[in-house]
Amino acid sequence: GKIVVVGEVAGGFGKDVGVMRLNSNGTLDNTFSGDGKGFYNLNHFKDDFVTGVVMQGSKIVVSGYVQEDSGSSNTVFAVLRLNSDGTPDLTFNGTGVKRISFAAEGAFSAKAYALSTANNKIIVVGRAEFNANNWYMAAARLNNNGSLDNSFSGDGITIFTFRNVVPPCDQGFENEAFGVAINSGLLLVNTDPGFVLVGRTNACGNSDVAIARLN
Repeated sequence: GKIVVVGEVAGGFGKDVGVMRLNSNGTLDNTFSGDGKGFYNLNHFKDDFVTGVVMQGSKIVVSGYVQEDSGSSNTVFAVLRLNSDGTPDLTFNGTGVKRISFAAEGAFSAKAYALSTANNKIIVVGRAEFNANNWYMAAARLNNNGSLDNSFSGDGITIFTFRNVVPPCDQGFENEAFGVAINSGLLLVNTDPGFVLVGRTNACGNSDVAIARLN
């Protein structure tokens, strides 16, 4: 019977994550952070960008991306998990915040756009950037404690492109995921542990819907 709203708020040192919880009648829920509103920073004094929220039992899980360094446009995936009272969940990566880089895949920057949870796992999807016009779909899977799930692609992260199914283009190639479903909901309705990503692929300015299913 609660409503959770997330977004970005202007803080003293840039953008922070704002989370608001409302009662079913639209009033602020004062059992959340004392006044129904919580403000969180995902990387000290860096800009935070919020893209999604899901419930994991009584926990609130927020996805987004955050600047790696002040003055830099390079970003990494970020996941915030809160207890039901609005405090950061310290059982999640020790701080309640997990930042995920795709540098091991050769990407200089990454943006997370959606997330989902199932079986005590958290899936976060978006894009990994190799240059201004060369992006791959990107996915990361976390264990319940916030660590990367090494049973997923060996190190918990993966990237992929639709370059092999779209005509080649020397003007750049953009792939990014905007949605993910695990075991139920959008497209995926059976009971195996795979999941589906939905997004777009763009070659030479022509965008198409892109759908990928991963184990």
